Amino acid sequence: MENTEITTSTETVEPGGEEELANTIDIVSDTESDEDTESLKKTPAPVIPTLASTRARRETAGKFTSTRYQHEAYMAYTLYPDEPSSYTEAPQAPEWREAIQEELKSVIENYTWELVELPKGRTPVKCRWTFRVKRGAGGELIKYKARLVAKGFTQRYGIDYLETYAPVVKLTSLRIILALAAARDYEVDQTDIKSAYLLAKLDEEIYMDSPEGLEVETGRKVCKLLKGLYGLKQSGRMWNQEWDQHLLGICRFTRSKDDHAVYLKKSKKSDDYCWVLIWVRCSMDRASGYGRRK
Repeated sequence: MENTEITTSTETVEPGGEEELANTIDIVSDTESDEDTESLKKTPAPVIPTLASTRARRETAGKFTSTRYQHEAYMAYTLYPDEPSSYTEAPQAPEWREAIQEELKSVIENYTWELVELPKGRTPVKCRWTFRVKRGAGGELIKYKARLVAKGFTQRYGIDYLETYAPVVKLTSLRIILALAAARDYEVDQTDIKSAYLLAKLDEEIYMDSPEGLEVETGRKVCKLLKGLYGLKQSGRMWNQEWDQHLLGICRFTRSKDDHAVYLKKSKKSDDYCWVLIWVRCSMDRASGYGRRK
């Protein structure tokens, strides 16, 4: 390199040689980087050995093996093989025919529907029968239960239903009330209301196909639902409103502000209390006094 000197400390670069110095440094750095790249390509990357797991591999590894509903499947196909899967199988046994007639009687006595002609432009909701064998804790037979349910998935929002939310008691509230009952030796009652949803009036105009087993006159007759039916999306909400109106209006209970499924009533003559906790169609009553203390 001509007319170029690289000096240290007090030495300087001759005028006009700065540009040539910069070019020379770039050339050297490019050459070194190329050499480094070639050396990296020639040098193989170190191989890190992996240790195989010594844990025994499951036979079903990699497959979907949900055990969430295995006990229901076992109960359905081994212990209770006599439960019909459809209405066509049920009338063959007299106990199921009796159960169907009992359910239809309950529906008719509660004025759940009225038979009308299907209006133009309306699509009826579908329905079906479900059958269960009710057994006790020891496996003993209690009853044969037939239930007529609506296929809620055939409902259309804005036409067949609007609001569906229904509050249930919080587990925290339930634990507190049970703790109080255990500590003070109060009596606790649990109530399950039969055919509860059939007692709630509907706000919407819903039409449903006539169920199997119901004698219908000739013509295009459908059921115009007047009250709730199991399977409808809004049945739980309508039943909760019936509960609320009865407890607040007739029984003079006070609803909790923190849990809308907890109701409280205080005796005017003493310091006794009565709590009512609602879970869907079941209720739990806890009384302090009111003639029900153990």
